[in-house]
Amino acid sequence: MLFLRYRRMLMLCVLSLALYASGATAGEEVQTVTIGFVGALSGVSESFGKGLANAAELAIFEANRNPFKINGKRVQFRLVRMDDRNDAERARRVATALVQAEVVGVIGGTNSNTSIAVSKIFADAGIPQISPTSSFRRYTDQGFRTTFRMLGIDDDACIYLGEYVVKELHAQRIAVIDNGTAFGVNVSSRFSEVAREHG
Repeated sequence: MLFLRYRRMLMLCVLSLALYASGATAGEEVQTVTIGFVGALSGVSESFGKGLANAAELAIFEANRNPFKINGKRVQFRLVRMDDRNDAERARRVATALVQAEVVGVIGGTNSNTSIAVSKIFADAGIPQISPTSSFRRYTDQGFRTTFRMLGIDDDACIYLGEYVVKELHAQRIAVIDNGTAFGVNVSSRFSEVAREHG
């Protein structure tokens, strides 16, 4: 079920980037439109990153199976997968490589820290970046016109969760454990604040 949800979201990403690509078509019979994917394809988050990359590949396949035309030319999509290993510095090098490869858009990153790390690189190049999974407020609060999210913001989810646990579940004692990642620490801290606010 979760895979189908991400597949639909990534199909929307591909089609959104196709609209952007309309200004890049040339006078060829078939115009290849290259879209980048950046995410964790190895390391701790490998299975998650590969799942998203496979969903993007499937969306590309479905778009190519029913080709359409822009300015009278048939569009053929191609996905370039790049592994950032969930590392911000490596993600910057990958982003630079995708800019040099002249991709028309990017799907990724697969976490907020790497997405934030590369967003200025894509913004400076005028390349739209659509992250299917980044949930830190700062990702889109930077104000780049090329930066888009497909998920809500952690802070908003924590407000709902904190209120629900106290008011609906009537929890009296709550233990909060995080995994030490930026995401885990951010969510656990905000959840704890909201739970305390509700008594």
